[in-house]
Amino acid sequence: MLQKRYQSLLVKSLKEEVRSDTPDKDLIPFSEPSAKKGFFDEIEKECKKEEISKADASGRGSTRPKTP
Repeated sequence: MLQKRYQSLLVKSLKEEVRSDTPDKDLIPFSEPSAKKGFFDEIEKECKKEEISKADASGRGSTRPKTP
């Protein structure tokens, strides 16, 4: 859960940096709205996949029927 919080803070920080008046020169390509959306959508998808994998491994959140 702590890792998810750090990921969330990192994404928030990157978004703020990209939106700033003077973004880091390495982040300038991400100031294009379509690039920004694509980049952050991919990160979000990866985080969700990881959450689902962990839930499946622990048996929580699984939609599979339990066998007796």
